[in-house]
Amino acid sequence: MKVSISSLMMCIPLVLFTGCAEKKQLTPEEQWQVFCKSYEGAAYNIMFDRQNDISMEKSIEHLNKSPAGQQREMLIDLVKQAHQVEKLDQQVDKEKAMEAFKQGKYQSCLNTPH
Repeated sequence: MKVSISSLMMCIPLVLFTGCAEKKQLTPEEQWQVFCKSYEGAAYNIMFDRQNDISMEKSIEHLNKSPAGQQREMLIDLVKQAHQVEKLDQQVDKEKAMEAFKQGKYQSCLNTPH
């Protein structure tokens, strides 16, 4: 298929306008929903770290570099919860633990007063 230069030139403004469109400001509720989605993913990653011998202290030290507030405290609580789960040896078991740990985190986050 042959694409002409003029066809490409006609598409460039569309791409530029699309990329430059002003992004909608999220409401506080929408911002919380975005955090809760990342919270669910963070739960998985935190358990991954737990299952791969990253110490609780090191994980908390890393989180303490983020801005103080409710979100950071919720993530630190996840680290503490993850370290109450035993470290497993088999990769299959580790993956099950990571999946199980993230289950329900999105909904519990949405239900958290903020």
